[in-house]
Amino acid sequence: MRQALAIDSDANPGDAAVELQQQVEAWVNEGGSWERRGGVLRVLVIEDEVIIGMLLERVLAGMGHEVISVEDTEEGAVSSAARVRPGLILVDERLRAGSGHGAIERILRDGFIPHVWMSGGRVFHTSMPAGVAELQKPFTDLALGLAIAQVCGRASPVAPAG
Repeated sequence: MRQALAIDSDANPGDAAVELQQQVEAWVNEGGSWERRGGVLRVLVIEDEVIIGMLLERVLAGMGHEVISVEDTEEGAVSSAARVRPGLILVDERLRAGSGHGAIERILRDGFIPHVWMSGGRVFHTSMPAGVAELQKPFTDLALGLAIAQVCGRASPVAPAG
């Protein structure tokens, strides 16, 4: 059974991060799953730049992950997450319509999903709670793999060869 995250949008950002951390810890302690299917991590990419989205899709496939969709709007991201619940979300704050923050807030209403913020600037000014990381663009494939390993609690950022 999923437990929805309830973050007070009027709260201080530091308080909201602490609250998110507590909810993630409770979810993990209750046996939460990263929703992997057959060892393949299903990833939703929320990115407004088409070429960056295509590159991320290629890099993620090379790591052994399945990209379920690359979305460039808040509505598209929410719709994709509702159709096929991802195990991980890579999200940019700026989108063609809406925002990455709005998309994540709406998607997480149905339960926590680990996510990695990708930005040319800093997204959060506090430490990241468990299950959430930030990458500053531009970043390397290795940095992406390490961020995925961090938020998903995986020992290795890449899928085993073979």
